[in-house]
Amino acid sequence: MVLDLSEGIAPNDLGKAVGTVKGNGIIVLLIPHLEEFEEMFTRFHRIVLVPPYTKDHIRRVFNRWFIKKLMEHEGIFIIEDEKLVKVSKPRKKISKKHREIAIPKIEGDDKRIRKVYKLCLTQDQVDALSRMNEFMKGKDSNVFVLTSHRGRGKSSVIGLFLAYLVAGERMDVIVTSPERINTMELFRFLEMGLKKFGIRIDAWEKIANKEDIFIKKTGSRIRYFPSFKVSKYRADLIIVDEAAAIPTNTLFAILERSKKVIYSTTLHGYEGAGRAFNIRFLKTLDEMGIKRIEQEMIEPIRYADGDPIEKWLFDVLLLDAEPPELDERETKEINLRDLEYKRYDISTLVFTDERKLREIFGIFITAHYRNNPNDFGLLCDAPHHEIRVLEYNNKVICAVQLAKEGGLEKESHEMYYGYSPSGHLIPDRLIKHYRNAEFGKMEGVRIVRIAVHPSIMGKGIGSKMLEKLTKEMKKLGYSWIGASFGATSKLLNFWLKNGFLPLHIAPAPNQSTGEYSTIVVRSLKQELKPLFMNVHREFVHKLVDCLIEPYNELSPKVVLKIFESYREEGKKEVEQLTDTQWKRLAAYAFSTLTYESVRDCVYKLVKRHFLGRGRLKLKEEENLLLIMKVLQARSWEDVRDAMKKGGTIFWMIEMKDLMKKLVLHYGDGMVDKTEVKKLEKEFKKLIEMKKEK
Repeated sequence: MVLDLSEGIAPNDLGKAVGTVKGNGIIVLLIPHLEEFEEMFTRFHRIVLVPPYTKDHIRRVFNRWFIKKLMEHEGIFIIEDEKLVKVSKPRKKISKKHREIAIPKIEGDDKRIRKVYKLCLTQDQVDALSRMNEFMKGKDSNVFVLTSHRGRGKSSVIGLFLAYLVAGERMDVIVTSPERINTMELFRFLEMGLKKFGIRIDAWEKIANKEDIFIKKTGSRIRYFPSFKVSKYRADLIIVDEAAAIPTNTLFAILERSKKVIYSTTLHGYEGAGRAFNIRFLKTLDEMGIKRIEQEMIEPIRYADGDPIEKWLFDVLLLDAEPPELDERETKEINLRDLEYKRYDISTLVFTDERKLREIFGIFITAHYRNNPNDFGLLCDAPHHEIRVLEYNNKVICAVQLAKEGGLEKESHEMYYGYSPSGHLIPDRLIKHYRNAEFGKMEGVRIVRIAVHPSIMGKGIGSKMLEKLTKEMKKLGYSWIGASFGATSKLLNFWLKNGFLPLHIAPAPNQSTGEYSTIVVRSLKQELKPLFMNVHREFVHKLVDCLIEPYNELSPKVVLKIFESYREEGKKEVEQLTDTQWKRLAAYAFSTLTYESVRDCVYKLVKRHFLGRGRLKLKEEENLLLIMKVLQARSWEDVRDAMKKGGTIFWMIEMKDLMKKLVLHYGDGMVDKTEVKKLEKEFKKLIEMKKEK
């Protein structure tokens, strides 16, 4: 491969490009003079540069780090002006020859499995295929976990195994991943395996984010769905590729849709895989008592063992960064008062304290399910990105990536009329949705990522970081501090308890995760608090009326958290019901009218419940029922499935009983209690008459 770096390169692209070359192949990098390359303004810089900064503000750290790593690693030669600048030491030739493959004993005369074994290139692939076969035939485990680094043939062996399964019996299989492109190798080897069995794919329909394959011989079906859609379907087997790049709650939702699930993931790679999969997902499986089979593939196929270029790539892109090791005493005795809050300059970390740099990125990788090398490049070169950490015993235990936003005196007016400058996410959304150009002029700080060491989570360390960060930003004169993230009820609760207000939710879910991107903000100036409180009020009132569309699939637990953050302070009631509407509500709650016949009244009453003063305290389950059925207009069947208990009739009765509470509480003075008692009495008579018949 010849790679022209005359305009620089994005870190992500470097990882993908180098990965296309097999060992003992040759990679030729065409680079300007080294000194020029270190200081050049690159195409990547054009992407990360945001107003009001200019190209003179670009840090130019990544290219210098890139050259540093070229100089440090073996297998690399540098020629400049026909002179060898760097020569790798002569070394013994690395053999790419794989170990002799031993095929396991095959019970019976299973010719199909023998054919698949012969397609494997390494013993690791054979062993993985054998274990997956045991897993599918066994009854003890319903989770299989396959892990490896890049280039070990993980996706290909799953594709071959899937061909073996669907060629022999009727199976309904779902394949999922964060993005369709992640499964290309899997489907390629599925087709290869089926050809070995003489099976033609009778229907291969490719639509946006969808893949349906039907095997006429066995009646098997293989379907592809993005990960966030899988929870709506059931299958005999679900295969989750690049599982570490999928939110943990989605992984658990998938687990409920099949008796057998194979989770496959890259441990370190440019795909964005994070160690959160190992730490959070697998640990929770243990706590839940869910049995699983694990298999790790180590032997490389693309490279030889110990390939120097693979080592260089992992090093230069921090793919193997790990958090610091904490002993048992440190994890138990840690005290919030002992933590040191520090600001680090990226240049200092890269060139004088690489250990600390790797600790920071190790924590980011373990805490977030989506990481990629461009995140490192952004911190290296973007002038508006900074790092803050909390340290204990000189070890990083919490890290934050910040982005300065706002301060746009010239652009604010243009943003009001539709202009979207890169890098100013929060001002952009607030101006567009709340029609106030002043938001663009205020200087604020967005928390891009906040991560705590996985061994000491749940000890208030993240909240301590926000406390320190808020104090510093107030002192520096910023107007606000905020964050944007895929909302879950647990994550949203973290921000709410630390004084942040939800101000915006994207109208459509993320196509990779299914989560709705949510913005939270905390005012840092007393005089601005009424402004942000008013935005919060506008947002919550808008959300209520938009839950039926476009937020019909937004998690009701997230909605409830937002409602709980809101308190009506005005004197005017939210919704006024007429006398007739109160009578209709009473007739539904205490007599024979159906939900469908009074939905207009129920909607007004529920809106009053969540937005008005003097909110009636209900159980979480009762509030979730009101959100799903009334505000989101979900079917009774959807309510039943979401609640995971009872039937549709059960929830119809629950709604009726719940309306009795709401009518009596909010209808005090509006509802004739004598009439209510009579309605109840007559309704009971009707029930008794039906029983007698």
